This record gives sequence, C-alpha cells and structure tokens, in this order.
Amino acid sequence: MFSNMKHLVIFCALMICLSACGNNTPKGITAKFLDCLKAKDYTKAVTYCTPRGAAFVNMGMAMGNNVQPLNSYTILKDSIVGDRAWVTCIMDNGSEKSNAKLELFKIDGKWKIDPGTRK
Repeated sequence: MFSNMKHLVIFCALMICLSACGNNTPKGITAKFLDCLKAKDYTKAVTYCTPRGAAFVNMGMAMGNNVQPLNSYTILKDSIVGDRAWVTCIMDNGSEKSNAKLELFKIDGKWKIDPGTRK
C-alpha cells in the first residue's frame, strides 16, 4: 500500500510541475517564446508577444544573419504584480552568457512577452 501511495505522490508532483511550466504562466510563456527563438521560428515566437513585442521580433527577423543565435537559456525567477510580470533568465549565444529580464503583460487573460521593456 505504501508503495502505491508513494507512486501517487510522485505522479501528482510531476503533474503539478508540468502544468505550472506549460500553462499560461509568465515562466511558461517565456520558455515557449525562447524555445521559438532558439529554433529560429520567429513566426511562432510573435504569437507569444504583445503587438509591440511582435514588431521587435519581426525587426530581428528582418536583420537575418546579423542576429545573435540563442543556444540555450535558463529561467531563474519570475515576479508578478497584477497584470504585469518580469522573468529573469540567463541567455547563452555560444560565445557569451547574459542576464535578461523580460517583461510580460496579461492581455485578455493571456501572458504576452514585450521584449522592448517599458520603464
């Protein structure tokens, strides 16, 4: 009986972790956005952006090969205040790592990336 209970607890914990990352959360949307950038799927990346963010991504896409590639990233933390959030991550383009803080806005119930951070 204890073994079955242990498996149930592990299964529930795994489901909670997966749903937290995959759902409409600032960290989840940031991961989806960065995965698109990593795969150079800019068309899909803009679906995770505000209109202003989409323009920013499209500008990068227009630059073509002049854009630094994203090899990997690590999401460190998020901070949510009402309909605004900030996700801090480390981005690695192969030659250097840099800290980034992406701003998100909740629009019509969905979190959207706004790479051109507003002050």
